[in-house]
Amino acid sequence: MNDPTDTFGAAADIPGFEHVARCDSTQALAAERVVALAPNRVHAVLADSQLQGRGREGRSWEDPPGAALLLSIAARGPWSRAV
Repeated sequence: MNDPTDTFGAAADIPGFEHVARCDSTQALAAERVVALAPNRVHAVLADSQLQGRGREGRSWEDPPGAALLLSIAARGPWSRAV
């Protein structure tokens, strides 16, 4: 990756790893991506900022860039089927 603003550099080219500047929710994005994967694969989404994050007990939050570690990992095991 040749983007000088990308702090993750070559790590962004790792299969199953996605770095985005901003998204609504890392959890929603990871869940969307994992549907297309083959069984026994994972997809991780790391965001600098998110607008509609959600956590335990229905709590939601917004995070400005650099304020938090925003990471979600979704797995597709042999027990699941693509939709």
